[in-house]
Amino acid sequence: MITLYTKDNCIQCKASERLLKQLGIKYLEINTEHNEKVRERLKSMGIRQMPALFRDGKFLFSGFQPSEVKKL
Repeated sequence: MITLYTKDNCIQCKASERLLKQLGIKYLEINTEHNEKVRERLKSMGIRQMPALFRDGKFLFSGFQPSEVKKL
């Protein structure tokens, strides 16, 4: 399962969502703006840029990276 961590007003987050939908990849979106625990967990992992993509709980990459999304 792909988990996409996003934040409000994030152009890269919206672009990642669109690409995942276009490719037919199912994902769960979690908005970090509304969940301080998640935001702090990501920060503790050194993740500062959104979106952040995880697969089965394992961090893959952050930021809008179309070539990496297409590998999924």
